[in-house]
Amino acid sequence: MGAKGPSDRDLIMNTMNEWQSGLVAKDADKVITVYSEDFRDGEGRGKAEMHAFIKEAVSMGYLDSLMVDMESAQVTINSEDATVGPVTLSSSAGSMYLKLALKKEDGVWRIVGTSEA
Repeated sequence: MGAKGPSDRDLIMNTMNEWQSGLVAKDADKVITVYSEDFRDGEGRGKAEMHAFIKEAVSMGYLDSLMVDMESAQVTINSEDATVGPVTLSSSAGSMYLKLALKKEDGVWRIVGTSEA
């Protein structure tokens, strides 16, 4: 019998860590790779709009000294769907608390939605 692969929780946290490292590095192109083509946020933005939004946030300096805190985030998995939150984003521009929705697409967990936690 072969070795068991990573758990869904581990795979979800890998996605979240990629998201976090891209945001902290102010790399919108890296961040957007973990978003699903089906992504919609609480304001109705899709993946392309979110990519543009992150790029604008970088150019405006909103991600300068960004800290992403996932310490108190709870991961809830329901088959092919999951939520992670609250995740705290804080920078010189202020703080916000997010809840992220993820979906398993072809074995990869991707962000399909965000809302304020």
